[in-house]
Amino acid sequence: MKESFFKRLGRFFAKNVYYIILFVCVAAIATMITFAALRSGDNPVVELPPDNIITPPPGDGEVDGPGDGPEIPVVVDPITFRLPVDVYTVGMTFSGDEFIYSVTLLDSRIHRGFDFLTDDGANVYAVYEGTVLSVEHSILFGTIVKIKHNDDLTTVYQSLNPQVNVTTGQKVQKGTKIGTTSDSFMQECMEGPHLHFEVLLNGVQVDPMEYFDLGDK
Repeated sequence: MKESFFKRLGRFFAKNVYYIILFVCVAAIATMITFAALRSGDNPVVELPPDNIITPPPGDGEVDGPGDGPEIPVVVDPITFRLPVDVYTVGMTFSGDEFIYSVTLLDSRIHRGFDFLTDDGANVYAVYEGTVLSVEHSILFGTIVKIKHNDDLTTVYQSLNPQVNVTTGQKVQKGTKIGTTSDSFMQECMEGPHLHFEVLLNGVQVDPMEYFDLGDK
């Protein structure tokens, strides 16, 4: 009986070997799929965000940085001068790069200041607060006082009497008396007593009238 069973089993495998191999392959594939599915359930795949993308922190909205939001403009009040003398009439005006006639020198030349014609010995005042930069004496221009108001702005008071009321390095306020006017100096003596007044912006003379309130004149 035993020999007969093995003979029959051998004949069965010999006749059905193709189907047996196919069954084994299908079973193996099914086993692998089942095993992979079980492993994927234990370790879910996490998608990483693309490079250079920053995820904002949780909250009500975006977090503003130090440069975000509208810029608030800084308002700086313009400098306005007081008049350097109490009473005056207009003499030679600022000519820029144009030539203007000089009644003293009897020719036309550039005039980089504004002449306030006054009575002899009229008081002259600082037009704005600042520091006295220098006090100089000149045969041609009389006594000259320069006041520095900030890093950019300087005023010049020319044709003064020698006896001035300020010294180099002195702090002055708007309206501080500087000295008095004179007509005894050569460059513009035919105009009579006056103050030759200049404004320097970054070292360049500009029209002084741009710094006076029209209501003061």
